[in-house]
Amino acid sequence: MTVNSQKFLKDLNEELFKFCKYSFSSIVILTHKYADVDALASVYAIYRLIKLIKPNANVKMVFPNGLNLTAKRIAEKFNVEVSFESFNLEDFKTIVIVDTASLGMLAQYSSKILHLNKDLIIIDHHSLDNDIVENALITICDPTAQSCSEIIVKIYEELNVNIPLEVGSLLIAGIISDTSRFQRASPLTFKSTLSLIKAGVNYNAVLELLHEPLSNSERIARLKACQRISINRIENYIVVTTYIGAYESSVANILISLGADVAIVANKLDKDKIRICARCSEKFYENTSLSLSRDLMDPIGRMFNGYGGGHNLAACAEVFSDNVENILKLCVLTIEKLIKRDQYK
Repeated sequence: MTVNSQKFLKDLNEELFKFCKYSFSSIVILTHKYADVDALASVYAIYRLIKLIKPNANVKMVFPNGLNLTAKRIAEKFNVEVSFESFNLEDFKTIVIVDTASLGMLAQYSSKILHLNKDLIIIDHHSLDNDIVENALITICDPTAQSCSEIIVKIYEELNVNIPLEVGSLLIAGIISDTSRFQRASPLTFKSTLSLIKAGVNYNAVLELLHEPLSNSERIARLKACQRISINRIENYIVVTTYIGAYESSVANILISLGADVAIVANKLDKDKIRICARCSEKFYENTSLSLSRDLMDPIGRMFNGYGGGHNLAACAEVFSDNVENILKLCVLTIEKLIKRDQYK
């Protein structure tokens, strides 16, 4: 079960108020493994926020398994010192988890979080697992937001804290990146972006930093994925599957742009672990109300002792299996069953 945009388990404004009143002393901030730009920006912005309001607080940032390539480049550009040191969570009073739909995405920390008697604070824009929300002291979650960075902007505003220019630049990079340059946006997306620009962030300069020509390896991965594609017609929808050794999200996005309603891309990480990346068109979601996170990736992740999560139009999962073909077939069958149920017609 997850928290979705239609039914909040906790009132957003109430949680923001609790966050503003919370007494920070010893804090560790975590995000999902292979952190992207939005996760990097959100963690760093919360780190700076706590240090601004409580300079003597002991605050550490943790990036399990490091950053993805784009986030690594952005961190270097903004001189963000990212330590990949492992920490003992027992040493901290407060654990802040940012931009992480499922505890399984926290790598080596996944199994420890719920067994520690610590204050747990969640800041997110995904549909969250109930076990996260039920164990949290504070949950600032808005699944209608298209990036975690825009929620962080709102937190700064609620606290009446000015956003440092370098932090604002990182946050706007997070928004641009997670919304695919505003292809997906909510009112909060534009409100947050406008606030950051008014605060002095050079939007064009950040946009230029995010521009990165496709590497030859990514171009080849896209072409190989297209060679291996399987096309399925379900009612009036085209659902495609393929497998590749890297760049799953890039491949899935391309397949949607080529005309697929749903794209499922698998990557065999090792002999018994598979990562699945799913994307769907906005029209598909509007017509079916089928959420890739709630209805597909989350249940399939649990079915195979892994995890899954994300958004309605974009989600992922990691499962314990050695058979890519069977996993992809299961995804298609699940989508078919959901589409053919009366409430999805």
